[in-house]
Amino acid sequence: MTLLGTGEDARHAPQRFHVSLPRSITEPLCLDSTQRDIPGIGSGGRDVTRGTTSQQVCRDVMSRNIWIFVTLGVFFWFADALFIRFTGVELFHFGSNWLIGLFLATPFAGWVLIKTCLAVTGIPEQEALSPITILCSTGLLLNGIAISQYRWLYGDTLEHVLLGAAWLLWGVGVLLILAIYFATRSGNRSELSSNETRSTP
Repeated sequence: MTLLGTGEDARHAPQRFHVSLPRSITEPLCLDSTQRDIPGIGSGGRDVTRGTTSQQVCRDVMSRNIWIFVTLGVFFWFADALFIRFTGVELFHFGSNWLIGLFLATPFAGWVLIKTCLAVTGIPEQEALSPITILCSTGLLLNGIAISQYRWLYGDTLEHVLLGAAWLLWGVGVLLILAIYFATRSGNRSELSSNETRSTP
């Protein structure tokens, strides 16, 4: 949007004010406020030296992140499948106190897992939900295939397989809740910081 000055200035040297408006409220924020106004990127996220936009950068980054988190989903599912298999019925049987302890310890392990994945990939906490959802969806798909077609991956008895799969489902739910918590917490912090900045004289 361009606004023209009025009066004497308008006749001789019109002033131009560039107002950058978001095209969509769902558009991902790939560049922070410091990056959007640096030389070569310019206001609104456009790279004036290469002719690219922040939306194009977003698509490239998201495409890479999808495959990274799909791979992480496969890795963590396979690691959990091996854990279920080799701990055996000593852990995964009805009435097992150790199994209760495993369920209770899962949120702490999930917290560490999410923090590690975000740190390694460089994704901020407020954007944790989408990549963790990809990771969990991959694990869920593989879990369903394993239960229906390859139960021997989890164990030899139906009780062992069912309890192992139940623990994996519990873990997926825990990860999604934690991802929502991380995204909400970071979003609230950002909003509070922005409000404090505006209120500062």
